[in-house]
Amino acid sequence: KKSRFDDTDPPLAIIHGTEDKTVPYERATELIDLYSASGAPYELFKLQGAGHSAWNAKLGGKSLSRLSFEFAVKYQGLKLEP
Repeated sequence: KKSRFDDTDPPLAIIHGTEDKTVPYERATELIDLYSASGAPYELFKLQGAGHSAWNAKLGGKSLSRLSFEFAVKYQGLKLEP
């Protein structure tokens, strides 16, 4: 079966709680397998112990909005002014 993903797809940020009962964490790992096989860039932000809609979660002391911002800066090649 051909994947719908290929190496021309944009970078993907996967932010997922390991205790999500609505969309099980295994779905995130399936997506990682597909994206990884395609050659497209991705990053996983694994929220250990978090469930669905963990909007206030932190990873490495950073909020999800900060992680998302840094992801966009990195993959868009942006330069931030001090």
